[in-house]
Amino acid sequence: IFKVLATKTKGIIGFVFKNWARFFTYINFLLAVLIQTIFVFCLPAIMIEKRSFWGALKRNFSLLKSLFLSSFLLILIPSIAFLPVILLKDNLNLLINKSFPEITLVIIVLGVLLTIIIDAFITTAITVLFLLKRDTEA
Repeated sequence: IFKVLATKTKGIIGFVFKNWARFFTYINFLLAVLIQTIFVFCLPAIMIEKRSFWGALKRNFSLLKSLFLSSFLLILIPSIAFLPVILLKDNLNLLINKSFPEITLVIIVLGVLLTIIIDAFITTAITVLFLLKRDTEA
């Protein structure tokens, strides 16, 4: 539907429909960061404090009351490094036509490696923040 509307309409409405998919890609990115932030302290609570699932959720939300902004930024800033990969994947057909088809494999491998690095950084940073907060509470 969006493709038909984008080709049949002109002006600002045509521009909106042409960029609608890209808009949702970045909204999806921000929602993923927000959802990850909402549940970010569950894993450290389970692994470090040996809490149950429900206990970890309760601990998570109690920590988020004071650490939401710092947690959100600790997740958002490294995740921004993944935006170029998202942009490359959005323009994959253009890249294949302008270069070579194997560029798809290069972009996928780049995305996987970048995801591993970003996830390791976020997990480490959030765990350090969790431990610092736990030490100040005691």
